[in-house]
Amino acid sequence: MKKIVLVLAVLTVMSCKSAPVKEPAVVQEDTVVAGTGLVEIVVRDTGIMDPENDRRSYYRIFIDKIEVGRTEIGLESQIKKFATTTEPNSHLLRIEKYVLDEKNDRYVKVNNIDQPRPNFFYFDNTDKRNLKIEIIHTVDTHHAEYRLNKR
Repeated sequence: MKKIVLVLAVLTVMSCKSAPVKEPAVVQEDTVVAGTGLVEIVVRDTGIMDPENDRRSYYRIFIDKIEVGRTEIGLESQIKKFATTTEPNSHLLRIEKYVLDEKNDRYVKVNNIDQPRPNFFYFDNTDKRNLKIEIIHTVDTHHAEYRLNKR
């Protein structure tokens, strides 16, 4: 009986396959390292001439129709920033402006007619470079200008 158990144990051990050994990745010293794909979004509102009209605001940021965050809160006349990373591809950036309703002490979305136009921008980051997208919004005409800087 002991011999049968011993034979079965030996056969079981011999029938087991060992896990494949992974070869270490070879890294060449002259390989170009791609950027991190960091996208910095900088929004600036212009055309505000009266401090009474300089409201506290922020922008919600959508990339590929998914909300990825929002800028910091500041006066409309101040620069507001947001940073995120993207995968190498073409992307759709969309923004929505929110201002502080001082009576109700909460932020509300600005009416569609008062949103920056256009409120979207297509950009390519196929080589995963670091990008800076500047959005200059003229408040009285609601015109938005987008500038793309690759770094």
